[in-house]
Amino acid sequence: MPIPSRYKLVYLGLLPLLFLVAGILGSQLSGRIDLTSGQLYTLSSAARGRLAELENPVHIRYFLSPRLEAYSAEPERIREYLEEFAAVSPLVQLSVLDASEPENRETALDFGLQPQQLSGSDRDSQSLITVFSGIVVEYGEAHTVLPFVLNSEELEYELVSAWDEMVIERVFEIAVLSGNQELELRSAYQNALLRLSERFLVRLLEDGDPIPDSADMLFVFGNKDLSTETVLRIEEFLAAGGGVKLSVEGVHVQLDDELTARELPRSDLDLLLERYGVRVSRELVLDRYHMLVPLAGSGGGPESFVSYPHWIELRSRNAAPGHVLSESVGGLDLFWPSRIEPFGEAPSGLRLTQLFTTSYEGRVMDSPFATNPALGADVYERVWREGGDRIGVVMALSGEFPAVSEASAEGRLVLVGGGYTFSDFLELGEDPMRNLGFLTAAAHWLAGDDDLLELFGRTAPDLRLSGLASSEVRAAVVRFAQWVNIVIIPSLVVLFGTVRIMRRRRFRA
Repeated sequence: MPIPSRYKLVYLGLLPLLFLVAGILGSQLSGRIDLTSGQLYTLSSAARGRLAELENPVHIRYFLSPRLEAYSAEPERIREYLEEFAAVSPLVQLSVLDASEPENRETALDFGLQPQQLSGSDRDSQSLITVFSGIVVEYGEAHTVLPFVLNSEELEYELVSAWDEMVIERVFEIAVLSGNQELELRSAYQNALLRLSERFLVRLLEDGDPIPDSADMLFVFGNKDLSTETVLRIEEFLAAGGGVKLSVEGVHVQLDDELTARELPRSDLDLLLERYGVRVSRELVLDRYHMLVPLAGSGGGPESFVSYPHWIELRSRNAAPGHVLSESVGGLDLFWPSRIEPFGEAPSGLRLTQLFTTSYEGRVMDSPFATNPALGADVYERVWREGGDRIGVVMALSGEFPAVSEASAEGRLVLVGGGYTFSDFLELGEDPMRNLGFLTAAAHWLAGDDDLLELFGRTAPDLRLSGLASSEVRAAVVRFAQWVNIVIIPSLVVLFGTVRIMRRRRFRA
């Protein structure tokens, strides 16, 4: 039954009133719906728990240049998050300050904030802009500074980390030593030490030094030259409930012109790991998903980049689901990794988790090893002819480690294949910070700081097609997308049009 025209006029007259009421309600009510899989923009239970324990006021100052808001949406997201942070506790005071005003700019500089130059563009031009986007958190006489913040995904982790250091006064200590005499800590691991020192107290050791009683964790870079005495101390430290990160290799590559590779003899560390149910193989692991390395041209010619299957890239597609450490990092890059695999039966009370594997296109190379990229791709043919599989290269162990004495506590151990993995040698990578991020995450897990580790991993997932596990899966997805776009959608449009035409003809008849 058709609607009378007078009612249509009434309905049309009510529309502006409905829009007006909706606008008034919208201005009075505020809120956001977080549809991200990791709840990136929702305050976590870790942050709420720390705010609930506050006893004294906290003042958060956000120094922001208005020009930055015209070029990026991140400052608005940061402001919204800080407002949510402040709304949870009446003891948190938030001030968003215009850094373009001379007084605020002077205050920001006094706190140690420094403006940053960014490339900005609008509809008419592109130029460099100098802006502030820094945060100062004050608690009593203490304060901490986030010098420049332009990533809302990492803000909660940064704030809670600073909170623990300043309010709870909790700082974990890491003892660090090199197990490779060719790589001195201060010269070969500068970036790793600098990154760890941002969040933890770092103490450097020599092979054979006792592990300090104050140390919560031990990081060992390389295993080639570890002494029996150090291996025994690692065993005691794990049994006492400590956390250890070991970069291990079964095949050592000499950093000479030929990149000569050789199997390492079995050591006391191998015997210890086998007692834990783990073996480091005397093979090199390769993967179809690998990096490019620069190769100098012959006769002084131009530099070129060549495929190098020994430099494998691990991403979220390679991670074991369900483990907080593997789910909290975007991956890491391994240079000349060795296989890390279960061996025999692990002691009762000790849990083993394969954190990362290669893709389904993983291979192993045994002696003779071809490691010089100048030899070309043909040297890998014997490896590619074999069937591919996922090969374990990073493993985590947790629980009660076999004790030298009767006393035992729950410890944690992370094994990473590749003696050069965290050295400055990997600055050639497309994202050197990825490996350093894994170091930070591993330290949180080894310290038992799991709630902060979850914040560290709250980043947007990689949804690119390249993140799929294997070439077969990617090919299937591509074929499905082609069918949907070329066949299914056009067919549905044609079907819809046909049904509409038939219905109209019936109506007219």
